[in-house]
Amino acid sequence: MDEAALAGGIEFLKWLRLIGRERATGYRWAEKKWIEPCNIAGKLYVTQADILQFWQRAKAGEFAQEPGGVCAERGERDREGG
Repeated sequence: MDEAALAGGIEFLKWLRLIGRERATGYRWAEKKWIEPCNIAGKLYVTQADILQFWQRAKAGEFAQEPGGVCAERGERDREGG
């Protein structure tokens, strides 16, 4: 069993680093209520239960969006044969 599961949670920024996301992305997710970190003595933590719920919702497609930026342009070029 991993340390986060034993502790019941993990520091929010550490979790973001583990999944390869930046602080700004985490704060956007929190604003959208996709994940709800709790403040303990001025530091944000996310519970193991919230992490599991986040991944269940993600797997169900709740956060899915159309690609944007370079990914969308590349896909469009591929469809046009260029």
